[in-house]
Amino acid sequence: MGNLNGELNSASAKAASVSDGILQEQKNFYRWLCNKDWFKKEIKRVYYQYYPYIESISADGGLLDTLRDRYADTFAENFKTWRVNRWWLNYQKVPFSTYDENFNFLKSWCAERNAWLTEYYGIIPDATLLGDADHDREITVYDATVILRHLVNIPMTLSVDEKAADVDGNGIVEVMDATFLQRYLCDMEVHYPVGEPLID
Repeated sequence: MGNLNGELNSASAKAASVSDGILQEQKNFYRWLCNKDWFKKEIKRVYYQYYPYIESISADGGLLDTLRDRYADTFAENFKTWRVNRWWLNYQKVPFSTYDENFNFLKSWCAERNAWLTEYYGIIPDATLLGDADHDREITVYDATVILRHLVNIPMTLSVDEKAADVDGNGIVEVMDATFLQRYLCDMEVHYPVGEPLID
């Protein structure tokens, strides 16, 4: 979730303090990648897949809170031994004077960063993805298998998301929908936006 700029200079402190922007877009290779539709699509695919985890990082009772509780004694000893403001470099963010302030800053920064990235990439967190027949936030060969099993009435432990399984949008889940998913997974041309969010 960081906003790495890859250089040890004054912009590094900005990267640690400001939760918006993509500093890597200033770099030639990354700037080139960001102009490619396939790269932006891959970013969105991965963000959708891991969104619940990313959101849990800063949530109350989430990852940061869990780690803080689990390692509270270690963190307290570390903070007492090394004290804030004892050592830091001019390309780092100036730390707050207490552990709680620094922790709360990190938690808020992660929440703000997720909110900014969500808006920047046009992520709709709870959207179903076209082709995600098993509704696990990822398009895999299993989605095609789920469609085929559904069509021949093989019992499954999960139900098919028929809206997501209807890849061609004709209102009927059929073998061609599984075929379109297989083509998509083989990087063959598919004339439907597989992997894109379904907007109601």
